[in-house]
Amino acid sequence: MTLEEMRKVGYFYALPEILALITEGSITPGAAVANQGALTVTGADAASVATSATTAVTALVTKVNALLASLRTAGVIAP
Repeated sequence: MTLEEMRKVGYFYALPEILALITEGSITPGAAVANQGALTVTGADAASVATSATTAVTALVTKVNALLASLRTAGVIAP
């Protein structure tokens, strides 16, 4: 049974079936997404934080979107 078939018949707990699909290669993991590290700001750097905040948030959004795309590709979440 495919993930799509499981969704259609209302499977909400399908871990054994999902693990079987992964084992047989029907579901493959998406690209790796690295964890995000902490950001520390000191007094001398504080002035540039306002400028770099937008860049940091954009980079974070890009990584979250990559994670979501991987989950969609793997069939974990709906497209």
